[in-house]
Amino acid sequence: MPSVVVSGRWILPNKAEGSCAVLGERSFGELVKPPEPFGFEIHPDTWKPWAS
Repeated sequence: MPSVVVSGRWILPNKAEGSCAVLGERSFGELVKPPEPFGFEIHPDTWKPWAS
């Protein structure tokens, strides 16, 4: 089982330019609020790390 801390990133691909724009980043344990149009939040306060 994983035992590392990771962060998340939301990107917006631009096929015409061949690039991606970063819309948001969060570290493990921080409030997760995806960009619009999602409109919700994930509260990781109760999440527990995986045990090995």
